Order: sequence, then C-alpha cells, then structure tokens
Amino acid sequence: MLYNVDENEEKNNEEFNNFERAYSRKINVKKIIVFISSALICLFILVGSFLLTYKGMNKDSSAKTEMPKETTEQVAKETQQIQQEAEKQTTVQDKNVQEQSSTEQNMESNTIESALPAKNEDKKAEKYEGNHMQIPIHSFENIQKGFVPGENPNAQEEIKQIYYSNEKQIYLTFDDGPSKEITPQILDILKQENVPATFFVLGSRVELNPSIVQREFEEGHFIANHGYSHKYSQIYASVESVYEEYSKCQQAVQNALNNSNYFTRLFRFPGGSSGGPYNDLKSKAKADLISKGIATTNWNALTGDAEGIKDKQALIDKMISSIGKNQSIVLLMHDAGDKSYTVEALPDIIKYFKDRGYTFKNFYEIFN
Repeated sequence: MLYNVDENEEKNNEEFNNFERAYSRKINVKKIIVFISSALICLFILVGSFLLTYKGMNKDSSAKTEMPKETTEQVAKETQQIQQEAEKQTTVQDKNVQEQSSTEQNMESNTIESALPAKNEDKKAEKYEGNHMQIPIHSFENIQKGFVPGENPNAQEEIKQIYYSNEKQIYLTFDDGPSKEITPQILDILKQENVPATFFVLGSRVELNPSIVQREFEEGHFIANHGYSHKYSQIYASVESVYEEYSKCQQAVQNALNNSNYFTRLFRFPGGSSGGPYNDLKSKAKADLISKGIATTNWNALTGDAEGIKDKQALIDKMISSIGKNQSIVLLMHDAGDKSYTVEALPDIIKYFKDRGYTFKNFYEIFN
C-alpha cells in the first residue's frame, strides 16, 4: 500500500518535472524571440542613423565644395564692407587728430601774434564797475531803422590789431550754432550779465532755428559767418567752394532776419584758417575772401569745449591756461546742441573777466 503511494507520488513528481521543463523551454523560446527582435530593432536603428549621418555629411561636403556664386559674392561684399568700415574709422580718427593739430597750430599762430613784452601783472585788478555793453549804437531803435554791420576796407588790419593790443578787452565768440537746446540759454546769461558776444553761425543751423538768430541780432550780438555745412571735404574742395559756403550762410542769415542788407562781413574758417591737410587751400581762400571785402579771424584763447571736456571747472582751467600773457582776448567757445557744460561755465567765465577789469566787446566795433 505504501509502495503504491510512493509510486504515485513519484509519477506525479515526474509529470511535474516534465511540465516544468516544457514550461522552461517555452520561456526560453520567448526570451530568444524577444532578444532577436530587440537586436534587429537596434540594428535597424544603427543602420538608419548611419545612413542619415552619411547623407548629411555628403550634403555638407557638397555645399562646401559647390558654394553658389551668389553666396560667394555676398561673403565677398560683406568682407569688403567690414574693410571699408575699418578704413572709415581710421579716417575719422585721423581727422580728429588733424583737427586737434589744426586748433593747436591756430592757437600757436595767434599767441605768437599777440605775445607782447608787456607783463600781465594787473590781471587781478579790482572788479570793473563800468558799462560792459559798449556798442550803444546797436540799440532797439537803431535795429528798427535797419542798422547792419557796415563795410570797412581796413577791417582785416583792425582785427589783427586786436591780437596785438595791450587793452584788457574780451571778445566772447561762439561757433557752430544756433541750437535750440543751448543757444537760448547762452543768450539768457549774456542778457543777465549785460555783455555782448559774437556768434559764428552755420547756415544749415540758421535755417533750422531762424527765430534764435533774430533774437541774437535784436539783443545786440554780432552775427558772423562760419560757413554752411561744416564738412571739411565739402568746404575745402576748392577756393570757390569756401566762398560758396560763405555765401550760402550769408543768405540763410538774411532770410532769418528778413533783411537783405545784412552782410556778415566776417568769416571764421572751420578748424581755423591755418594748419591741417587743407592749409595751402585755406591760405588761398583767405586771400580770396579778403579781396572780396570779407575779413577773417581765429582766436587766441579757448575753453576746450570741442575737445570732449565734460566738466565746468576743467573748461575754466583750460581757458585760463590758454590765455597765457595775452591782454586782449578772442575766446573760442561753441553753442552746438551738446555744449551743456559751456552753459554751466559761462557765468563764471564772465565773472573771471569782469573781476579783472576787462571790457566786453563784439565785432560791431570793427564794422560800425
């Protein structure tokens, strides 16, 4: 009886083992199928990736070796533009150096002209109490009568004598205006301090701000000529082009004042009348203007407001150092739209000369 139980149990165990082996074989077959499928998928992915990469490499290679003509021309054009920009920057830097050199040469020339053996020990004189507006004939009544600068055949010589004079006199001059931002503020200060000035105006800016030119004239200031464009290559293209710039500016002033009898009669060369790459042409143009009854002037002191100085006290210090031993001063400043520091410094500049006994003048004294 026990034998039968053992035999049955052994038979059951054998059947179970057979089933287990069969089941294991089925699992192994499934694993093999999954493995083979995974391998095939991976292989397919690898082959596909390789083909895509190879195709892309061929395309890039073809693009590099067979660049379209338009692309080549575009690259060449861009390269040329970059080179031109670099040359342009170099030219601008050279021009700035030339302008600075020209200013220094004009300063040196005028300083030599005005240097005198007389000492300047009395510059710290007591405050001047007199009337600083020295041109009484340029009153409102005379303006209404049509008063304008008169012709003076000896103007050039008389202007030259300003630089030789021992008289303590100061000509405040402003270039490159008028500007709607700065010039009115300067006019306010001049009016408050009761001192005259000379404005060397640009014709192109006169056309933009005619009412400011009218105010300059009506408040007793001399309107002189600084050309039309302030573009050196245009102004100094020829002797004739210098006179053309003068004439265009004069016409703009006449239009602004609604007075065809107003002749500016006085010209200041942009960059000064000597020095720089246009020195020879300037010399010929100056002679041509004088022959036409047009006088010219430079300066013998400056604030440096065109040199990028952006500090009120630095402008004043520059002015004092540039005066040197000169007694009679023609002071260069600017009233272009970015000269806010000139506005800030102007009251102290006027005070400096008043405290030292200077008389303030403009060029109506020459053309009266």
